[in-house]
Amino acid sequence: MTTTRNDNQSVKMPTSEEIKTQKEFTNIITAVIMQYAFQQMGSDTDY
Repeated sequence: MTTTRNDNQSVKMPTSEEIKTQKEFTNIITAVIMQYAFQQMGSDTDY
């Protein structure tokens, strides 16, 4: 596979704002998943 490079093409680097937002987003998603997992474990009466 060959690709031709366009001189006018620019690679968009994520800004620090986007990285910060994405990290916060990841933290929120992780917190939600953890909370859900703990609720699932707590609702189990098998142990």
